[in-house]
Amino acid sequence: MSERLAKAYEYLSQKLSRREPQLSVYALNKHAKALAYLSFLEQINENMNLFEILKIFFREVGSAKAVMNLDPLSQLGLRAGGSRIVISFADQHRGRGKKDSK
Repeated sequence: MSERLAKAYEYLSQKLSRREPQLSVYALNKHAKALAYLSFLEQINENMNLFEILKIFFREVGSAKAVMNLDPLSQLGLRAGGSRIVISFADQHRGRGKKDSK
């Protein structure tokens, strides 16, 4: 994979993490599917119709499976979210970087 493409994956997964923060729970987690089932059970109630229940079920389980099928770098981007280290050339010589929350 090219370095440019790897950076694009990393950026997109971090952007997705900010838009859909609940997905970070499934990233790098071998129990993601079980967590999706628990999230589903937590969201339903007896006043919902079957369509609403199935919609929540497939959204949660589908999201967990999709995250589990991502490459490790993308999962790490989802897990880390917006936190990354930005190092300028001036700071490299001093061994310091600054935290960027973009």
